[in-house]
Amino acid sequence: MSIKDAIRLRTRTLVSQAAESRSGLNHNGLYGENNEGLLSDALRERLPVHWEVASGEVVDVKGKCSPQCDIIIYDRRSIPCVYTGSKGCVVVAAHAVGAVVEVKSALHNGPDALGLCKQMKRFRKFFAASLAVGAKALQKEACDQGASKKATELIRSLAKSRIPVFGFAFESLVQANTIASHLLLEDQVDPIYVLDMARSWDDGLKKDLSALGTKPTREDVMKFVNRVRDPNGYSFWVDGYNCKGVPTFQAATHRHSIDALGMFVKEIADRVRTTSPIRVELSSKAAEIAYSTYHPWTRAYFE
Repeated sequence: MSIKDAIRLRTRTLVSQAAESRSGLNHNGLYGENNEGLLSDALRERLPVHWEVASGEVVDVKGKCSPQCDIIIYDRRSIPCVYTGSKGCVVVAAHAVGAVVEVKSALHNGPDALGLCKQMKRFRKFFAASLAVGAKALQKEACDQGASKKATELIRSLAKSRIPVFGFAFESLVQANTIASHLLLEDQVDPIYVLDMARSWDDGLKKDLSALGTKPTREDVMKFVNRVRDPNGYSFWVDGYNCKGVPTFQAATHRHSIDALGMFVKEIADRVRTTSPIRVELSSKAAEIAYSTYHPWTRAYFE
């Protein structure tokens, strides 16, 4: 099995698990929390082992916390978590964050997408302010500690960082262009991925469907169903085939974005390595400066 096939198989498993939780959980909060956990597990499998995946908050050097983040991808080698809860919820220093993901169970209309964009924008604004405040504090700490030129340069390079904020939805019943029209209203920096999105039928499918006529035989219908279902990427179901003895059928179809998970993981990895604070490999001295900026010593320790 190729790597691509393995990720596609994982994508289908993720879609099935989300559908299973939707049928078994009536509480929207539990359903959403479960989906966040499913995506976290999938990311944990595919991202480098030293990148932690958890939910929680991001804190700046002044102690100001972000809103609750569905998924935080971070590296605690240089700056350990400020706080780790009993259920795995964390508070992470901004300079230890690689990326944040806002997870939605569904985007079923344009306003849903617009709401997600606005939420992502709020996070971007908070993170930009956090890194700006942190840049000054880190450089002051480096100066106070009399750091070497190399350590000081590493600290300065963190000022050019940006924490990517991704959007992710498990499903959408509207066309991509409907969502895209609303995304244009926002200053969208990082992408939104939808794992299972409705797609319009292509001309070939429409032609084949028309060829069945108004009263197809069950055998003809099943031939059509079997031809367009996976591995071509379509989920297809037939309902009410023998309604009152009349051989008619109702059909609906989705085309899974079977490459969405693989693309999503790659995009996260690329942006973490090129724009986020943890793209900078800190020396031991620079790591000490970063740590002591978030955990400042006071005279009280020595008096």
